Amino acid sequence: MAINQIQALNFINLLSKLPDEDYLLSLIAYGTAPTIREEKPSSLMTFTRAGRNLYDLWENFGPQVCKKLNLEFTRLRDTKDSVRVLFYKTGPLEQCLNKSSNREFLNEMGYASTITLEDCIEKLKERFECVCPHEIGIFLGIPLEDVVGFINHKGENSLLCRYWKVYHAPERALKLFRSFDKARQDIRDSIANNNFDFTVSA
Repeated sequence: MAINQIQALNFINLLSKLPDEDYLLSLIAYGTAPTIREEKPSSLMTFTRAGRNLYDLWENFGPQVCKKLNLEFTRLRDTKDSVRVLFYKTGPLEQCLNKSSNREFLNEMGYASTITLEDCIEKLKERFECVCPHEIGIFLGIPLEDVVGFINHKGENSLLCRYWKVYHAPERALKLFRSFDKARQDIRDSIANNNFDFTVSA
């Protein structure tokens, strides 16, 4: 078995032994590590009723976990079996959405040019009711060229696929991905050391 697989299994085993709130805290911290570090404007996670019932854990502990992690959040879509949550830092997300090329793209998707961050999120939620819209990539910090590439190629023929499908500047993307991996590894190391102050350790 590869070292990475062993590490992943050990991490899952470690998480499984945590009490509910620490389990959710650790899971969200790991999933949003690049956002906690402000290397990525937002992160998207889905909580379902399967397994340990993350849906109920989110309902019970979600807001206080986000407060501990200094993250804002919004529920993009909620069904009886799952909830999709966008986690973000206000400053980095505003900066990303206000970038001129991104704003122009959002305008084409139906977002008004004078729209606030709160309005952008509400518009995204509205569009999320029917389908996962392409502009979610902009919110997640995916370069516009890759968002457009995904649309034009219908998700096929990417140069690289990790945190997203890459169609432009793969070396730049690899550098970002390594940084994201490091952020997640730091979270794993903190959990292994029984340190749950992720805003400091990360």
